[in-house]
This record gives sequence, structure tokens and C-alpha cells, in this order.
Amino acid sequence: MPINDRSKPRASLLLSLAVLTTGGLTATPALAQNFETHYGETSTLDIGEDIKAVRYCPGGGSIVAGTRRVPGFGSEALVTRVADNGLAIWQFAYRPGGGNATTAQAITEIRFPRGFAITGAMLRGSTLYPYVMRLECNGQPRWARMLDNTDPSHRAAGHDLVEVYDPAGQGELVMVGDEISPTPAGNQFGRIARLDGNGNVLWNHAYAANNYPLGLRFHAVSGNRSATSVLDDLVVGGAIGAGNTWDFDRRALLFRVDSSGMPICNAFMGLPGPENEEFRGITRQDSPAHLGGSVLVGSRSDPLAIDSERVYMVRFERGFCLPLRQASWRDANFAAGGHDLIETTANPAALPGAIAATGSIRGSTPNGNGFVLLAHPAGLFPVFGSIQFGNTGPRAETLVALDQKQDRFVLAGSTRSDWAGAGDPLDFYMVQTTTGMRTTCAVPWQPLWQPEQLPYERFEPAVKRIPFDAPVQVQVLPAHDMGYCCPLDPG
Repeated sequence: MPINDRSKPRASLLLSLAVLTTGGLTATPALAQNFETHYGETSTLDIGEDIKAVRYCPGGGSIVAGTRRVPGFGSEALVTRVADNGLAIWQFAYRPGGGNATTAQAITEIRFPRGFAITGAMLRGSTLYPYVMRLECNGQPRWARMLDNTDPSHRAAGHDLVEVYDPAGQGELVMVGDEISPTPAGNQFGRIARLDGNGNVLWNHAYAANNYPLGLRFHAVSGNRSATSVLDDLVVGGAIGAGNTWDFDRRALLFRVDSSGMPICNAFMGLPGPENEEFRGITRQDSPAHLGGSVLVGSRSDPLAIDSERVYMVRFERGFCLPLRQASWRDANFAAGGHDLIETTANPAALPGAIAATGSIRGSTPNGNGFVLLAHPAGLFPVFGSIQFGNTGPRAETLVALDQKQDRFVLAGSTRSDWAGAGDPLDFYMVQTTTGMRTTCAVPWQPLWQPEQLPYERFEPAVKRIPFDAPVQVQVLPAHDMGYCCPLDPG
């Protein structure tokens, strides 16, 4: 059962004025609005990691998750549910297991039964473990589960999760992440676990790469059509350490397992040498022309070159691990990395089935901007003008996640712009766009596009079953404060 903290809320002036202006949060605002907003208290550092449009919980809106760092305490998982006009419906921080080192890396909405689930890392004793926590539509915990590590000296975290279905059509959750060994330094295992809707662990596996002792990182997961089973396979994006350290010669990894966690195939992309490739986002293709394909996005960068990072995207075949198309985007002057992507449904700004990707532009000037771009679902070339967000202040924003809400997009990340002028150095940052992917503060981005032809290799994986897991109690704390970075617009 959750443990609720009943301390007095610290409502922000911005939120109070917004509620007075709109008559409170009881009315359902029109979806035809675009905005840029921030969430997080002045005394905390709030890092946004993921966003989903709310489709099943009554009231709709969006849900944003990340990590709140509290001075003098540590860190907590932070979740904010946002109405369609940007106002916060509820905000809570969570401490599973009562520890002072909790992170939230990803959130997904659950269809059966309705609600949400988050994953990240939690502290138990002196060890960090991955966890999965199920939330009701009102933000109250239903259950939380800690997953064991292969060794108590290791540190592990969940980085992404998705709802999949069993043969009876009941929803189950799949979490991916990684586990780090202190000896030898940097040795990592990829982690995948599958849980039923009540939090019972069906299986929990660690994966290693034979002949590549640095190991694997798993960042993103999607269910996708299997070539051999009625149940979806699990397709994972991440990286393999192909060199002597993780700083040099990372290769972008696609890793595919069946519904029981047994490996099917893999492919890692890149050339031997100092340059790094890494996938951070994945989407399945459901449009008829490309049904069953997978598209992954991440970055290519040279650690020895300044501002060399560019967005890297690859489309893979259905059922297996053959790369079909590769492409990259780069900013004319600064580094730009890809973090997340989706296949779009019908939208006036894009072909149905287009690939929408988001990420961040980084450099000395500007300090940072988020972007969204649209790529052709087969050729991965641009099909619509790319857009930048976070342009009306110091330009210190990042975007790391996106989803589609009916015919518009919602995006999330972090802002360092202190929009309220209260000395707040870091908050969640959210964008809700028009049908044309814009807000009133957005500006065009003109990335340089080119096809890529990086070679791929395969490896023999090793699998270790992890038998132990445990339920944990969750302490719940109220969280507050929000404001607009870009004025609410009905366009």
C-alpha cells in the first residue's frame, strides 16, 4: 500500500493565476491548443524523461515522467499529468522502497486495466535495482516491484517499458534497461523483464555479448509482429561496446527476442574506430505498406571532433534484424542528437505512416533547442519542414520524448531557462503543437540530410535468468508549480 505524505502543498503563483483565469480544472479544455510549459518546484532539479498522450484514462491530456533531485535528500520519481491546456491536473513524487535514490526513466499508459506504469532505478540498501511501478489514473500507486540484479555489487536501472498482450489479450508489461559491474569497470548487461498486470514477474533476464566483454546497453523497447509466433516479439534498441572503453567505438544495436525472452537475432551498426553510434528510441511500423517494420533513432558522434553529433536513423525488416535504410541529419553549426520517434497516424502535416523524431540541438550558441522532424516511412528522407522549440528565452531546452495526440504532437524534456525568474535552474519542459507541429514560439530548423551505408555485424548472445524479485511499498509526496514558456494559443 502507498504511504501518503500529507504535508501542506506549496502552490505556485503561476498555477494559482492560471486556475483562476480558467475557472479551475473541472472543465475539459478544447484540444485545439498549442503551448510550451514547465513543471517543477523552485527548490528541486526536475529532469523530464518521457511523455505519453493519455488515451484511456478519463479526462485525456498528457502524462510526463522524470526525476526530481531534492537538495539534502537525494532523488525521487516525479510524474505530472497535464490537461489539454497545459495546466497540471496532478503532480506526485514517489519513493519506492523508501530509499533516497529513485529515478524515473520512462512511462507508458496501460489499457487493461486503465492507468500508467513507470520504470527507473531504486535504492535498496546500498544497491540500485530496476523497478516497475503501476499507477492508477489519479496517480496513486497500485503496486511496485523491485527486480534483482545478477550480483549485489552491481548497479541497474530500467530505461523503457511497453504494454504487450498475452494469448488471452490481457495486458503485460515489458521493461528494458542495463546493469553495470564495478569489476571490470564498465562491463554491462542488457536487461529485459516481463510482468503481468498484477506485478508478478513472468521472467527476468540479463544478456551479455560473447566476444564483446564491455557488453550491452538497452535503452528502448517495442513489441512487434513475429515471423514465427502469434505473440509479438520484443525489439530493443541500444548499444554494444565494441572497443576498449564505452567512450570509443560504441555501435548502435538492434536486439530481438521472442515473447519468452529467448534471442532471435541482432545487428549492430558502425565502423571500427573512435566514432560512436547509439540507438535511444524505437517505433514499430503499423502502416500497411511497411507493416511489421521497426525504425530506430539515436546519434552518431566522434568524441575527438567538436559538435560532430548528428541524428542517426535506421529502418529494419519485419520479423528479423536486417537493416533496410539508413539516414542522418545534422545541424549546420551545432551538435544534434536523436532521442525518440513514433510512426504517425493521419495528420495534415504529414503522410500517414511517416516517422516523427525528436531530440536536441546543442552547442555554445544556442545553449540548446529541441526539435521535431518528419521522415518518409521507407526512404527515411525529409517529408516536411523540421521545427525547433524553446526559442523565446535563453534557449536552454532539450527534448527527449514525443507522442501523437489525435492530429497533433506532445513532446517533453527539460528546461534550464528559469521561466518564472525565481532562481529555478531545472524543470520539466513540455510542448503541445498544432497539427503542423508548431507552437507560436517555434521556428523552422533546416538540418542537412544524407543517406548512410554503415555496415552491420552480429554477435552470439548469452542469457542469464534472474530468479528473485520483491514487492515494495511506495511513499507518495505532493509536487507543485507550473508555468507557460510560450503563451497558450488556440491555433
